[in-house]
Amino acid sequence: MIDDISKDELLRKLASMDIKIDLRRLQEYSAYLQGARKAVMLMQKQFPELSKGKDAVYNKTALSLITDSLRNTDLWLSEVYEMRFRNHKRNKKGKLLSCEAYFSTIVSYIQEVK
Repeated sequence: MIDDISKDELLRKLASMDIKIDLRRLQEYSAYLQGARKAVMLMQKQFPELSKGKDAVYNKTALSLITDSLRNTDLWLSEVYEMRFRNHKRNKKGKLLSCEAYFSTIVSYIQEVK
């Protein structure tokens, strides 16, 4: 199992494998992610109403998470992961000031009841 192998050993084993990567596909996918990221950043600029209203804090946090890195853009585009929010901070009147966005997976399990 992976738990039994140290990270260094795992990296050495992966490096020794002869894995062929098509650099053209990698370059195309990188360009795709860069384009998606720029589109979200442009949407942020072009639609300032996203930063107004009751969902403004959630919109700002979500857009900043998506544009933070290409990995986050990929997670968002894959639709395998769900974006959730945590660490809500409110003022004395209860108005939402800030929160943290993160990606999570839905884990389900079946338990047999006898």
